[in-house]
Amino acid sequence: MIEFVIHPPRVFLAVVGAVLLVVVLSMFLKRGDSGRKLTALAITAVVLGVVTFLFYRPTVLSVDEHGFSLRRFRENRISWAEIRSAERIVDLPNSPQQPANRIVGVGLGVYKVGTFRLRDGRTARVTMEQDREALLLVAREQLYLFALNDQEQLIAAVDRYIEVE
Repeated sequence: MIEFVIHPPRVFLAVVGAVLLVVVLSMFLKRGDSGRKLTALAITAVVLGVVTFLFYRPTVLSVDEHGFSLRRFRENRISWAEIRSAERIVDLPNSPQQPANRIVGVGLGVYKVGTFRLRDGRTARVTMEQDREALLLVAREQLYLFALNDQEQLIAAVDRYIEVE
């Protein structure tokens, strides 16, 4: 089994830290009841904690002889028997398979994880760390688009079990 761990960009943590810093600074600069200020700080900290927990988690893509699985909140396993074709996309930015609109998920620059509408109108489960090249797996009921930093190793791992065009 080969695993690929896709980490969210660290800029997300910088944005969360900046929001927390703004709240703390405004708390000290504003006049008013310190109880209300501490309540606002506590609410902000809880909300930022929940947002960080939900969106700043790694995605794990595993490839083995049975198929592949995606794990973020829960595991989604797809067997090789469900895959109809595997296509290597060399020039993703000029491809009709380029993710265009997020339906559900996270999109921060080139980092994308979730369900996206592709430029050609179809929807796909997308896992991206880069936007140069990708691997498109067409299953019976779903498309899967992977654009990882370690793309060559991913393609070699998938090619062991199904032919990548």
